[in-house]
Amino acid sequence: MTEIVAILNLTPDSFSDGGKYNAPEMAETRITELQSQGAKIIDIGAESTRPGAALLSQEEEWGRLKKILPLLKKFPDITFSLDTYHPETARKSLEYGVGWINDVSGKNDPAMLEIVKNSVVKYVIMHNLGLPSDPKKTIPLNQDSIMEIIKWAEKKLSDISRFGIDLRKIIFDPGLGFGKTTEQNWEIIRHAGDFQKLSVPLMFGHSRKSFLSRGKKESPEKRQAATDSVSTRLAEKKIDYLRVHDFLATKRAIEIVEHLFAN
Repeated sequence: MTEIVAILNLTPDSFSDGGKYNAPEMAETRITELQSQGAKIIDIGAESTRPGAALLSQEEEWGRLKKILPLLKKFPDITFSLDTYHPETARKSLEYGVGWINDVSGKNDPAMLEIVKNSVVKYVIMHNLGLPSDPKKTIPLNQDSIMEIIKWAEKKLSDISRFGIDLRKIIFDPGLGFGKTTEQNWEIIRHAGDFQKLSVPLMFGHSRKSFLSRGKKESPEKRQAATDSVSTRLAEKKIDYLRVHDFLATKRAIEIVEHLFAN
């Protein structure tokens, strides 16, 4: 069964909802709202990785998080994922009950792997060719993008296993919008089921990304219908996790399609 991972950005500059939830009272209100809608997993991020974004130091990232993380203990029924590639941030977050580390860097930093190995957290690894995302740096057009991502993931999973980490802790994200052309992003969605051969749970983060506009100039909010259409397709393919901005809209879209085709 597909689970929806709700996004909570604590950033002033994220492409879709920057500035909405970066104060404790706003974040708590949003977490409460998401819980009432049925969210069981919430991914918290303090740094934007959109194209052109300025990367934060670990200290800057922690400065945004330290005001919010104490709220997590108020919501024991929610699994919180932390979107970070800084090992020190990941280490500090564990005492607040973070259950996942969502590392978009694709680096397999030994310091991060050590934290994962010695804790109970799940670890999301994402295919990536560099941060912040650079539209000019993509998988070469003469290569099979699906096979390239699978080979990359197999190498990462092998390295992680040799490090002594149980692969049952690992979730793989093919990295839509990171190091891919528009058409390569669509190919990943069309062939989403191919990644199941990796034998680890899969998470897709397609929500409101620019490739969904198919060349049109649209605000991120205008991409919600496309997000929901893709979400229903990925749910049909039994992708394990979908990371989205509008939890309720995506939940309803999937429920409607499931109802239509129920036996």
